Amino acid sequence: MNEEIAVVIPTFNRAEALQRTLNSLEKQTVKSFSCVIVDDGSTDGTKEPAEQLKSKLSFPVDYCYRQNGGIISQIT
Repeated sequence: MNEEIAVVIPTFNRAEALQRTLNSLEKQTVKSFSCVIVDDGSTDGTKEPAEQLKSKLSFPVDYCYRQNGGIISQIT
């Protein structure tokens, strides 16, 4: 059975936490996963650690930036 696992990291203005999270994923013994970072309009340079570490990590990383969606007040 061929299973695909994606670790999805939602983030907003958490550049330092994102770097720690990616470093933690790198320390995992099983590396058969990919990582998707969804940045909800950060203004603190969150993209930089993702782009800097991307080529140094042993798993694929996709970085997706979108404009800030604000607080979701109602889920339908």
